[in-house]
Amino acid sequence: MISPLLNEPALVVENNIRTLVIADIHLGIEWELYHSGINIPSQVEKRTVRIREYIKKVAPERIVLLGDIKHNVPRTSWQEKQEVPVFLEELAGFAPVDIVPGNHDGDIEGLIPKNVTMQGMRGFVLDGAGYFHGHTWPDTALLSVSHVVMSHNHPTIRLTDALGHGVSEPVWIRTRFIEK
Repeated sequence: MISPLLNEPALVVENNIRTLVIADIHLGIEWELYHSGINIPSQVEKRTVRIREYIKKVAPERIVLLGDIKHNVPRTSWQEKQEVPVFLEELAGFAPVDIVPGNHDGDIEGLIPKNVTMQGMRGFVLDGAGYFHGHTWPDTALLSVSHVVMSHNHPTIRLTDALGHGVSEPVWIRTRFIEK
């Protein structure tokens, strides 16, 4: 069973174990914004507090981070070098953590604590569900499971009123594989 958390960018996958899935965190994006003339303080603490709330609500037995844990490409910023290991260490204190690297996660291997598991870029299967970030073709093992969770695309829907004023909202997309 796959259930998005209401009004949150996370979901729960529950078969035999309860897994909290979070993707596209983009720690360190503030560094890129700074170089674009926008100066905001690090948001890692706010993100961590928010994720602690998910953990409190869900009580996961496992946590899957589905890519783009960090933001900067192709290099790693000083901010990411400081924040990513501490962030991952905290999550690992609640439940075992698996990472599927995304397209923003180059050179993240050196930032991952020993108690966090790095899975392959093409994804992995856990408890009957497949997980991959979405910037590469999935591992063939994912084609044999009934549910696959993918991130990467940041889908939104634009809602426009009769006066032409609109707002874009993030959405979840559910679909079925077409067998050929």
